[in-house]
Amino acid sequence: MRIFFGLVLASLAASLALAAGDYDQQGSGLRTVYDRAGNAINVANRTEEGRYLIDVANSDRLGGLHWSQVHGDTSPERASTFNVDSAGNVYIAGTRLAQGVKRMLLLKYSASGVLLWEQADDFRGCTAFNLTVTDNRGTWVGGSCATDSGYPVRVVHYSAGGDLLWGQQFDGGGRNYLRGLSVDFGGRAAAAVEVARGSLGGGNSFISTVVYDKGGGQLTTY
Repeated sequence: MRIFFGLVLASLAASLALAAGDYDQQGSGLRTVYDRAGNAINVANRTEEGRYLIDVANSDRLGGLHWSQVHGDTSPERASTFNVDSAGNVYIAGTRLAQGVKRMLLLKYSASGVLLWEQADDFRGCTAFNLTVTDNRGTWVGGSCATDSGYPVRVVHYSAGGDLLWGQQFDGGGRNYLRGLSVDFGGRAAAAVEVARGSLGGGNSFISTVVYDKGGGQLTTY
């Protein structure tokens, strides 16, 4: 039987990371998530014959497997975080590396394990680390980016059907790390961003909270 929780090769982690150590600095990861029925959803990254795969499985309280799925495209992919909505749909955010360019990746599975849709953000150089879901307003994905001009944070909002509603960047100077992402009942998204001055892992840092309205307009920063 295939061992579900495989380790990702160091080469994949290096190729998909924003920069050395940046995955660790984000503070997000793959942990067990439970739906309203008490089922456990687990996601893991693994490799098989040179392919980089994302495994997702749904198990009951006694460990009995309801379903499992494997996602793998021709491009290397890595899952960073995932969540579930009240209907049991599973959302997985991560990174796809295609032609040397990283893009934020989002997958949506139904409660029965059917892949409903997948999206790779058009903005180049980004790695997803945070994901929040609501029942009727869709999904927000956030991550950190490395561009020719800097290291911004990006937040993207998709509808429940996978349509891109808006995407915005924030750059407070230096390196920007997304520490948290939340959404209120009015559809306003708040991103907690650590702005680090100086080189990677050095210099002073501070936290900024960036608030976007439901249309993606930046309301305030504090």
